[in-house]
Amino acid sequence: MGANQDVLLATWLCRMVLATLLTMLLAWRLSVADFGFVTLTGTFLLVIHVLLDLGTGAVALREIARSPGDEHAILQRLVGLRFMLATGAALVLAGLALGEAEPLRRNVFLVMALGTPLFALAAGQVALQARLLPHVPAILGVVTQGLAVLALWLFPFGGDALPGVLAALVIFGRDLANALVAWVDARRRTGHWLLPRAGSGALDFLRLAWPQGRFVLLQLAWFHVDMPLMRWLSGEEELGLYAAATRPVLPLLLVPGMLVLPLLPRLASEDAATVRALVGKITTLLLGVGAVGVVAALFAAEELLALIYPEARATAPATISSLRWLGVAFGAVFVASAPLMALTARRHERMLLRTGVVALLMNVLANLYWTPTFGASAAAAITALTELVVAGGALLIWWRCESQPLDTRLLFPALLPAGVLAGCLLVIALPGWCVLLLAALALAPFFVWRPLAAARREVRRSGSSEAGLTGSTG
Repeated sequence: MGANQDVLLATWLCRMVLATLLTMLLAWRLSVADFGFVTLTGTFLLVIHVLLDLGTGAVALREIARSPGDEHAILQRLVGLRFMLATGAALVLAGLALGEAEPLRRNVFLVMALGTPLFALAAGQVALQARLLPHVPAILGVVTQGLAVLALWLFPFGGDALPGVLAALVIFGRDLANALVAWVDARRRTGHWLLPRAGSGALDFLRLAWPQGRFVLLQLAWFHVDMPLMRWLSGEEELGLYAAATRPVLPLLLVPGMLVLPLLPRLASEDAATVRALVGKITTLLLGVGAVGVVAALFAAEELLALIYPEARATAPATISSLRWLGVAFGAVFVASAPLMALTARRHERMLLRTGVVALLMNVLANLYWTPTFGASAAAAITALTELVVAGGALLIWWRCESQPLDTRLLFPALLPAGVLAGCLLVIALPGWCVLLLAALALAPFFVWRPLAAARREVRRSGSSEAGLTGSTG
Protein backbone atom coordinates (compact mmCIF):
# COMPACT_ATOMS: atom_id res chain seq x y z
CA MET A 1 0.00 0.00 0.00
CA GLY A 2 2.92 2.36 0.54
CA ALA A 3 3.72 2.08 -3.18
CA ASN A 4 0.06 2.70 -4.03
CA GLN A 5 0.04 5.85 -1.90
CA ASP A 6 3.16 7.10 -3.70
CA VAL A 7 1.44 6.50 -7.06
CA LEU A 8 -1.69 8.29 -5.82
CA LEU A 9 0.36 11.29 -4.75
CA ALA A 10 2.24 11.30 -8.08
CA THR A 11 -0.99 11.12 -10.09
CA TRP A 12 -2.50 13.89 -7.99
CA LEU A 13 0.52 16.10 -8.73
CA CYS A 14 0.14 15.34 -12.44
CA ARG A 15 -3.54 16.24 -12.32
CA MET A 16 -2.65 19.47 -10.50
CA VAL A 17 -0.25 20.46 -13.29
CA LEU A 18 -2.84 19.58 -15.94
CA ALA A 19 -5.59 21.42 -14.02
CA THR A 20 -3.39 24.52 -13.93
CA LEU A 21 -2.78 24.23 -17.67
CA LEU A 22 -6.52 23.83 -18.22
CA THR A 23 -7.22 26.94 -16.14
CA MET A 24 -4.61 28.95 -18.03
CA LEU A 25 -6.00 27.79 -21.36
CA LEU A 26 -9.56 28.70 -20.47
CA ALA A 27 -8.55 32.03 -18.96
CA TRP A 28 -6.62 33.13 -22.04
CA ARG A 29 -9.26 32.05 -24.55
CA LEU A 30 -12.60 32.67 -22.83
CA SER A 31 -14.32 35.88 -21.90
CA VAL A 32 -14.83 36.61 -18.21
CA ALA A 33 -18.52 35.67 -18.44
CA ASP A 34 -17.79 32.37 -20.24
CA PHE A 35 -15.04 31.58 -17.75
CA GLY A 36 -17.54 32.06 -14.92
CA PHE A 37 -20.07 29.81 -16.68
CA VAL A 38 -17.53 27.00 -17.14
CA THR A 39 -16.49 27.27 -13.49
CA LEU A 40 -20.15 27.16 -12.45
CA THR A 41 -20.80 23.95 -14.42
CA GLY A 42 -17.61 22.48 -12.94
CA THR A 43 -18.93 23.29 -9.48
CA PHE A 44 -22.17 21.47 -10.28
CA LEU A 45 -20.17 18.41 -11.39
CA LEU A 46 -18.15 18.45 -8.17
CA VAL A 47 -21.35 18.65 -6.12
CA ILE A 48 -22.84 15.72 -8.04
CA HIS A 49 -19.76 13.54 -7.50
CA VAL A 50 -19.77 14.20 -3.75
CA LEU A 51 -23.53 13.66 -3.60
CA LEU A 52 -23.20 10.28 -5.28
CA ASP A 53 -20.65 9.11 -2.71
CA LEU A 54 -21.70 10.44 0.72
CA GLY A 55 -19.37 7.93 2.37
CA THR A 56 -20.99 4.92 0.68
CA GLY A 57 -17.75 4.00 -1.11
CA ALA A 58 -15.98 3.53 2.24
CA VAL A 59 -18.93 1.49 3.55
CA ALA A 60 -18.82 -0.76 0.47
CA LEU A 61 -15.08 -1.31 0.87
CA ARG A 62 -15.54 -2.23 4.52
CA GLU A 63 -18.33 -4.72 3.75
CA ILE A 64 -16.38 -6.31 0.88
CA ALA A 65 -13.37 -6.73 3.19
CA ARG A 66 -15.60 -8.48 5.72
CA SER A 67 -17.46 -10.65 3.17
CA PRO A 68 -15.47 -11.06 -0.07
CA GLY A 69 -17.96 -13.61 -1.37
CA ASP A 70 -20.71 -10.97 -1.34
CA GLU A 71 -18.74 -8.51 -3.44
CA HIS A 72 -21.10 -8.59 -6.43
CA ALA A 73 -24.22 -8.07 -4.32
CA ILE A 74 -22.57 -5.23 -2.38
CA LEU A 75 -21.48 -3.47 -5.57
CA GLN A 76 -24.97 -3.93 -7.04
CA ARG A 77 -26.44 -2.17 -4.01
CA LEU A 78 -23.90 0.61 -4.36
CA VAL A 79 -24.55 1.23 -8.05
CA GLY A 80 -28.31 1.07 -7.43
CA LEU A 81 -28.10 3.76 -4.75
CA ARG A 82 -25.88 5.96 -6.89
CA PHE A 83 -28.26 5.60 -9.82
CA MET A 84 -31.13 6.83 -7.65
CA LEU A 85 -29.09 9.81 -6.44
CA ALA A 86 -27.82 10.57 -9.95
CA THR A 87 -31.36 10.56 -11.31
CA GLY A 88 -32.33 13.12 -8.68
CA ALA A 89 -29.33 15.27 -9.63
CA ALA A 90 -30.32 14.97 -13.31
CA LEU A 91 -33.79 16.33 -12.53
CA VAL A 92 -32.22 19.32 -10.76
CA LEU A 93 -30.02 20.00 -13.82
CA ALA A 94 -33.08 19.76 -16.05
CA GLY A 95 -34.77 22.36 -13.86
CA LEU A 96 -31.72 24.64 -14.21
CA ALA A 97 -31.92 24.20 -17.97
CA LEU A 98 -35.53 25.37 -18.02
CA GLY A 99 -34.55 28.50 -16.11
CA GLU A 100 -31.58 29.34 -18.37
CA ALA A 101 -32.26 32.19 -20.81
CA GLU A 102 -29.30 31.55 -23.16
CA PRO A 103 -30.26 28.70 -25.59
CA LEU A 104 -26.76 27.21 -25.97
CA ARG A 105 -26.17 27.16 -22.23
CA ARG A 106 -29.61 25.65 -21.73
CA ASN A 107 -28.55 22.82 -24.04
CA VAL A 108 -25.40 22.26 -21.96
CA PHE A 109 -27.50 21.73 -18.84
CA LEU A 110 -29.82 19.39 -20.76
CA VAL A 111 -26.87 17.29 -21.99
CA MET A 112 -25.52 17.14 -18.44
CA ALA A 113 -28.97 16.09 -17.17
CA LEU A 114 -29.16 13.25 -19.71
CA GLY A 115 -25.64 12.00 -18.97
CA THR A 116 -25.57 12.35 -15.17
CA PRO A 117 -27.29 8.97 -14.40
CA LEU A 118 -24.29 7.29 -16.07
CA PHE A 119 -22.08 8.62 -13.27
CA ALA A 120 -23.54 5.81 -11.14
CA LEU A 121 -21.31 3.45 -13.12
CA ALA A 122 -18.30 5.06 -11.44
CA ALA A 123 -19.02 2.53 -8.66
CA GLY A 124 -16.64 0.40 -10.71
CA GLN A 125 -13.85 2.43 -9.11
CA VAL A 126 -14.82 0.93 -5.74
CA ALA A 127 -14.34 -2.56 -7.18
CA LEU A 128 -10.80 -1.57 -8.20
CA GLN A 129 -10.10 -0.08 -4.77
CA ALA A 130 -11.32 -3.30 -3.10
CA ARG A 131 -8.63 -5.14 -5.06
CA LEU A 132 -6.04 -2.63 -3.75
CA LEU A 133 -5.82 -1.00 -7.18
CA PRO A 134 -6.71 2.61 -6.38
CA HIS A 135 -3.95 3.75 -8.73
CA VAL A 136 -5.87 2.44 -11.77
CA PRO A 137 -8.69 5.06 -11.67
CA ALA A 138 -6.13 7.65 -10.54
CA ILE A 139 -3.99 7.05 -13.65
CA LEU A 140 -7.15 7.08 -15.78
CA GLY A 141 -7.97 10.49 -14.32
CA VAL A 142 -4.58 11.81 -15.45
CA VAL A 143 -5.15 10.47 -18.98
CA THR A 144 -8.63 11.96 -19.35
CA GLN A 145 -7.48 15.28 -17.89
CA GLY A 146 -4.68 15.37 -20.44
CA LEU A 147 -7.11 14.59 -23.26
CA ALA A 148 -9.41 17.39 -22.08
CA VAL A 149 -6.52 19.87 -22.14
CA LEU A 150 -5.55 18.69 -25.64
CA ALA A 151 -9.14 18.92 -26.90
CA LEU A 152 -9.59 22.45 -25.60
CA TRP A 153 -6.26 23.44 -27.12
CA LEU A 154 -7.29 22.13 -30.54
CA PHE A 155 -10.85 23.46 -30.56
CA PRO A 156 -11.32 26.82 -32.30
CA PHE A 157 -12.41 29.58 -29.94
CA GLY A 158 -14.46 32.54 -31.12
CA GLY A 159 -17.79 34.28 -30.67
CA ASP A 160 -19.62 35.09 -27.46
CA ALA A 161 -21.32 31.90 -26.23
CA LEU A 162 -19.83 28.99 -28.17
CA PRO A 163 -16.43 28.80 -26.41
CA GLY A 164 -17.93 28.46 -22.94
CA VAL A 165 -20.37 25.85 -24.17
CA LEU A 166 -17.61 23.78 -25.79
CA ALA A 167 -15.39 23.96 -22.72
CA ALA A 168 -18.23 22.93 -20.40
CA LEU A 169 -19.10 19.93 -22.60
CA VAL A 170 -15.47 18.79 -22.81
CA ILE A 171 -15.11 18.87 -19.01
CA PHE A 172 -18.39 16.99 -18.61
CA GLY A 173 -17.21 14.41 -21.18
CA ARG A 174 -13.97 13.94 -19.23
CA ASP A 175 -15.89 12.98 -16.07
CA LEU A 176 -18.25 10.73 -18.03
CA ALA A 177 -15.30 8.92 -19.62
CA ASN A 178 -13.77 8.31 -16.18
CA ALA A 179 -17.00 6.63 -15.02
CA LEU A 180 -17.49 4.48 -18.13
CA VAL A 181 -13.90 3.23 -18.42
CA ALA A 182 -13.81 2.34 -14.69
CA TRP A 183 -17.07 0.42 -15.16
CA VAL A 184 -15.69 -1.57 -18.11
CA ASP A 185 -12.42 -2.28 -16.27
CA ALA A 186 -14.36 -3.45 -13.20
CA ARG A 187 -16.30 -5.84 -15.44
CA ARG A 188 -13.03 -7.26 -16.75
CA ARG A 189 -11.57 -7.76 -13.27
CA THR A 190 -14.69 -8.98 -11.41
CA GLY A 191 -16.47 -10.90 -14.17
CA HIS A 192 -19.76 -9.07 -13.38
CA TRP A 193 -21.63 -6.20 -14.98
CA LEU A 194 -22.54 -3.62 -12.35
CA LEU A 195 -26.04 -2.45 -13.23
CA PRO A 196 -28.74 -0.82 -11.08
CA ARG A 197 -31.71 -3.01 -10.25
CA ALA A 198 -34.78 -2.71 -8.05
CA GLY A 199 -34.85 -4.35 -4.61
CA SER A 200 -31.07 -4.53 -4.24
CA GLY A 201 -31.03 -3.07 -0.74
CA ALA A 202 -29.41 0.14 -1.98
CA LEU A 203 -30.82 2.27 0.83
CA ASP A 204 -28.91 0.17 3.38
CA PHE A 205 -25.73 1.89 2.27
CA LEU A 206 -27.26 5.30 2.66
CA ARG A 207 -28.33 4.53 6.23
CA LEU A 208 -24.85 3.30 7.13
CA ALA A 209 -23.08 6.28 5.56
CA TRP A 210 -25.61 8.96 6.50
CA PRO A 211 -23.98 10.15 9.78
CA GLN A 212 -20.86 11.15 7.86
CA GLY A 213 -22.64 11.92 4.60
CA ARG A 214 -24.86 14.68 5.96
CA PHE A 215 -21.82 16.59 7.25
CA VAL A 216 -20.10 16.13 3.88
CA LEU A 217 -23.18 17.66 2.23
CA LEU A 218 -23.08 20.64 4.57
CA GLN A 219 -19.35 21.08 3.95
CA LEU A 220 -19.91 20.98 0.21
CA ALA A 221 -22.77 23.46 0.45
CA TRP A 222 -21.04 26.14 2.50
CA PHE A 223 -17.96 26.15 0.27
CA HIS A 224 -19.77 26.20 -3.09
CA VAL A 225 -23.11 27.91 -2.45
CA ASP A 226 -21.55 31.30 -3.23
CA MET A 227 -21.11 30.36 -6.91
CA PRO A 228 -24.83 30.17 -7.85
CA LEU A 229 -25.62 32.95 -5.37
CA MET A 230 -23.09 35.28 -6.98
CA ARG A 231 -24.43 34.63 -10.46
CA TRP A 232 -27.89 35.54 -9.16
CA LEU A 233 -26.86 38.48 -6.96
CA SER A 234 -23.94 40.07 -8.84
CA GLY A 235 -24.00 38.84 -12.43
CA GLU A 236 -21.72 36.75 -14.63
CA GLU A 237 -18.89 39.28 -14.88
CA GLU A 238 -18.37 39.27 -11.11
CA LEU A 239 -18.73 35.48 -11.08
CA GLY A 240 -15.96 35.26 -13.68
CA LEU A 241 -13.61 37.37 -11.53
CA TYR A 242 -14.36 35.18 -8.51
CA ALA A 243 -13.91 32.00 -10.55
CA ALA A 244 -10.44 33.19 -11.56
CA ALA A 245 -9.46 33.08 -7.87
CA THR A 246 -11.22 29.83 -6.97
CA ARG A 247 -10.01 27.59 -9.80
CA PRO A 248 -6.33 27.45 -8.71
CA VAL A 249 -7.32 26.87 -5.06
CA LEU A 250 -10.02 24.19 -5.31
CA PRO A 251 -7.78 21.25 -6.38
CA LEU A 252 -5.42 22.01 -3.48
CA LEU A 253 -8.26 21.61 -0.98
CA LEU A 254 -8.42 17.89 -1.80
CA VAL A 255 -4.89 17.30 -0.47
CA PRO A 256 -5.59 17.13 3.28
CA GLY A 257 -8.51 14.75 2.76
CA MET A 258 -6.35 12.49 0.58
CA LEU A 259 -3.68 12.42 3.29
CA VAL A 260 -6.03 11.90 6.25
CA LEU A 261 -8.55 9.38 4.86
CA PRO A 262 -6.18 6.36 5.08
CA LEU A 263 -5.94 7.01 8.85
CA LEU A 264 -9.68 6.46 9.40
CA PRO A 265 -9.46 2.74 10.35
CA ARG A 266 -6.63 3.46 12.80
CA LEU A 267 -8.48 6.40 14.36
CA ALA A 268 -11.58 4.27 14.81
CA SER A 269 -9.85 1.26 16.36
CA GLU A 270 -6.89 2.46 18.46
CA ASP A 271 -6.95 3.45 22.13
CA ALA A 272 -7.61 7.09 23.04
CA ALA A 273 -3.99 7.95 23.89
CA THR A 274 -2.65 6.67 20.57
CA VAL A 275 -5.36 8.50 18.64
CA ARG A 276 -4.66 11.77 20.49
CA ALA A 277 -0.96 11.57 19.67
CA LEU A 278 -1.60 10.73 16.01
CA VAL A 279 -4.18 13.50 15.52
CA GLY A 280 -1.90 16.01 17.26
CA LYS A 281 1.01 15.18 14.95
CA ILE A 282 -0.89 15.26 11.67
CA THR A 283 -2.83 18.43 12.60
CA THR A 284 0.40 20.23 13.43
CA LEU A 285 2.05 19.06 10.20
CA LEU A 286 -0.94 20.13 8.11
CA LEU A 287 -1.02 23.47 9.96
CA GLY A 288 2.55 24.07 8.79
CA VAL A 289 1.78 23.06 5.18
CA GLY A 290 -1.37 25.18 5.14
CA ALA A 291 0.54 28.15 6.55
CA VAL A 292 2.88 28.06 3.54
CA GLY A 293 -0.14 28.34 1.23
CA VAL A 294 -1.62 31.18 3.30
CA VAL A 295 1.62 33.17 3.15
CA ALA A 296 1.96 32.68 -0.62
CA ALA A 297 -1.62 33.85 -1.22
CA LEU A 298 -1.43 36.84 1.12
CA PHE A 299 1.93 38.22 0.00
CA ALA A 300 2.02 37.24 -3.68
CA ALA A 301 -1.59 36.98 -4.90
CA GLU A 302 -1.08 39.32 -7.86
CA GLU A 303 2.15 37.63 -8.95
CA LEU A 304 0.55 34.16 -8.80
CA LEU A 305 -2.50 35.31 -10.77
CA ALA A 306 -0.27 36.93 -13.41
CA LEU A 307 1.36 33.55 -13.95
CA ILE A 308 -2.00 32.03 -14.96
CA TYR A 309 -4.23 34.73 -16.40
CA PRO A 310 -4.19 37.55 -18.93
CA GLU A 311 -2.97 40.82 -17.47
CA ALA A 312 -6.39 42.47 -17.21
CA ARG A 313 -7.85 39.63 -15.18
CA ALA A 314 -4.76 39.07 -13.04
CA THR A 315 -4.72 42.69 -11.89
CA ALA A 316 -8.48 42.95 -11.21
CA PRO A 317 -8.78 44.07 -7.55
CA ALA A 318 -11.71 41.70 -6.95
CA THR A 319 -9.69 38.67 -8.12
CA ILE A 320 -6.59 39.62 -6.11
CA SER A 321 -8.52 40.18 -2.87
CA SER A 322 -10.53 37.00 -3.47
CA LEU A 323 -7.36 34.92 -3.80
CA ARG A 324 -5.99 36.38 -0.58
CA TRP A 325 -9.16 35.50 1.32
CA LEU A 326 -9.26 32.04 -0.25
CA GLY A 327 -5.66 31.55 0.90
CA VAL A 328 -6.90 31.98 4.46
CA ALA A 329 -9.68 29.46 3.75
CA PHE A 330 -7.01 27.10 2.36
CA GLY A 331 -5.11 27.19 5.64
CA ALA A 332 -8.28 26.61 7.66
CA VAL A 333 -9.19 23.54 5.58
CA PHE A 334 -5.76 22.02 6.25
CA VAL A 335 -6.01 22.64 10.01
CA ALA A 336 -9.54 21.20 10.26
CA SER A 337 -9.08 18.01 8.21
CA ALA A 338 -7.55 15.72 10.86
CA PRO A 339 -9.88 16.73 13.76
CA LEU A 340 -12.91 16.38 11.47
CA MET A 341 -11.88 12.89 10.37
CA ALA A 342 -11.03 11.89 13.95
CA LEU A 343 -14.36 13.15 15.30
CA THR A 344 -16.15 11.09 12.65
CA ALA A 345 -14.09 8.01 13.52
CA ARG A 346 -14.78 8.47 17.25
CA ARG A 347 -18.54 8.85 16.66
CA HIS A 348 -18.96 12.53 17.48
CA GLU A 349 -20.99 13.20 14.32
CA ARG A 350 -23.80 15.02 16.12
CA MET A 351 -21.47 17.77 17.33
CA LEU A 352 -20.02 18.08 13.83
CA LEU A 353 -23.51 18.35 12.37
CA ARG A 354 -24.33 21.30 14.62
CA THR A 355 -21.12 23.04 13.56
CA GLY A 356 -21.94 22.39 9.91
CA VAL A 357 -25.48 23.77 10.19
CA VAL A 358 -24.19 26.95 11.84
CA ALA A 359 -21.50 27.34 9.15
CA LEU A 360 -23.96 26.91 6.28
CA LEU A 361 -26.54 29.32 7.70
CA MET A 362 -23.86 31.91 8.42
CA ASN A 363 -22.46 31.56 4.90
CA VAL A 364 -25.79 31.88 3.08
CA LEU A 365 -27.07 34.81 5.14
CA ALA A 366 -23.77 36.69 4.88
CA ASN A 367 -23.67 36.17 1.10
CA LEU A 368 -27.24 37.41 0.72
CA TYR A 369 -26.41 40.55 2.71
CA TRP A 370 -22.92 41.52 1.49
CA THR A 371 -22.35 39.93 -1.94
CA PRO A 372 -24.77 42.21 -3.87
CA THR A 373 -22.78 45.24 -2.64
CA PHE A 374 -19.17 44.00 -2.50
CA GLY A 375 -19.23 41.14 -5.03
CA ALA A 376 -16.42 38.60 -5.32
CA SER A 377 -14.32 39.98 -2.46
CA ALA A 378 -17.23 39.59 -0.04
CA ALA A 379 -17.93 36.01 -1.17
CA ALA A 380 -14.28 35.02 -0.68
CA ALA A 381 -14.10 36.70 2.75
CA ILE A 382 -17.28 34.92 3.82
CA THR A 383 -15.83 31.58 2.65
CA ALA A 384 -12.67 32.24 4.68
CA LEU A 385 -14.67 33.18 7.76
CA THR A 386 -16.83 30.07 7.40
CA GLU A 387 -13.81 27.77 7.15
CA LEU A 388 -12.20 29.45 10.16
CA VAL A 389 -15.40 28.88 12.18
CA VAL A 390 -15.45 25.21 11.16
CA ALA A 391 -11.74 24.74 11.90
CA GLY A 392 -12.07 26.45 15.28
CA GLY A 393 -15.16 24.41 16.09
CA ALA A 394 -13.45 21.14 15.13
CA LEU A 395 -10.39 21.93 17.24
CA LEU A 396 -12.50 22.96 20.24
CA ILE A 397 -14.73 19.89 20.00
CA TRP A 398 -11.70 17.61 19.68
CA TRP A 399 -10.01 19.35 22.62
CA ARG A 400 -13.15 18.96 24.71
CA CYS A 401 -13.73 15.31 23.80
CA GLU A 402 -10.21 13.92 23.38
CA SER A 403 -7.78 16.78 24.28
CA GLN A 404 -4.44 17.66 22.61
CA PRO A 405 -5.49 18.92 19.15
CA LEU A 406 -1.91 20.00 18.37
CA ASP A 407 1.54 18.60 19.09
CA THR A 408 3.24 21.61 20.73
CA ARG A 409 6.72 20.10 20.31
CA LEU A 410 6.29 20.27 16.53
CA LEU A 411 4.60 23.68 16.44
CA PHE A 412 7.74 25.80 15.97
CA PRO A 413 9.37 23.54 13.33
CA ALA A 414 6.07 23.30 11.44
CA LEU A 415 5.48 27.07 11.29
CA LEU A 416 9.09 28.12 10.69
CA PRO A 417 9.05 27.44 6.88
CA ALA A 418 6.00 29.70 6.46
CA GLY A 419 7.70 32.40 8.53
CA VAL A 420 10.85 32.28 6.42
CA LEU A 421 8.76 32.41 3.22
CA ALA A 422 6.86 35.46 4.53
CA GLY A 423 10.15 37.23 5.29
CA CYS A 424 11.45 36.56 1.78
CA LEU A 425 8.28 37.78 0.07
CA LEU A 426 8.19 40.92 2.20
CA VAL A 427 11.75 41.87 1.29
CA ILE A 428 11.95 40.79 -2.36
CA ALA A 429 9.42 41.30 -5.19
CA LEU A 430 9.39 38.08 -7.23
CA PRO A 431 7.52 36.84 -10.32
CA GLY A 432 4.92 34.12 -9.88
CA TRP A 433 7.13 31.21 -10.92
CA CYS A 434 9.72 32.25 -8.31
CA VAL A 435 7.02 32.41 -5.64
CA LEU A 436 5.98 28.84 -6.50
CA LEU A 437 9.61 27.70 -6.37
CA LEU A 438 10.09 29.33 -2.96
CA ALA A 439 6.87 27.75 -1.68
CA ALA A 440 8.10 24.34 -2.83
CA LEU A 441 11.41 24.93 -1.05
CA ALA A 442 9.48 25.95 2.08
CA LEU A 443 7.79 22.54 2.03
CA ALA A 444 11.12 20.70 1.78
CA PRO A 445 11.76 20.76 5.59
CA PHE A 446 8.70 18.51 6.06
CA PHE A 447 10.70 15.83 4.27
CA VAL A 448 14.25 16.47 5.47
CA TRP A 449 14.15 18.29 8.84
CA ARG A 450 14.45 15.56 11.44
CA PRO A 451 11.48 16.31 13.77
CA LEU A 452 9.10 17.02 10.88
CA ALA A 453 10.31 14.13 8.71
CA ALA A 454 10.05 11.67 11.62
CA ALA A 455 6.47 12.74 12.38
CA ARG A 456 5.54 12.52 8.69
CA ARG A 457 6.95 8.99 8.41
CA GLU A 458 5.05 7.92 11.53
CA VAL A 459 1.77 9.23 10.12
CA ARG A 460 2.47 7.58 6.76
CA ARG A 461 3.15 4.21 8.40
CA SER A 462 -0.09 4.54 10.36
CA GLY A 463 -2.03 5.07 7.14
CA SER A 464 -0.34 2.13 5.41
CA SER A 465 -0.94 -0.38 8.21
CA GLU A 466 -4.59 -0.92 7.31
CA ALA A 467 -4.40 -2.19 3.77
CA GLY A 468 -8.07 -3.13 3.61
CA LEU A 469 -9.33 0.44 3.51
CA THR A 470 -6.45 2.60 2.36
CA GLY A 471 -7.55 2.00 -1.21
CA SER A 472 -10.37 4.44 -0.59
CA THR A 473 -8.00 7.31 -1.11
CA GLY A 474 -8.45 6.93 -4.87
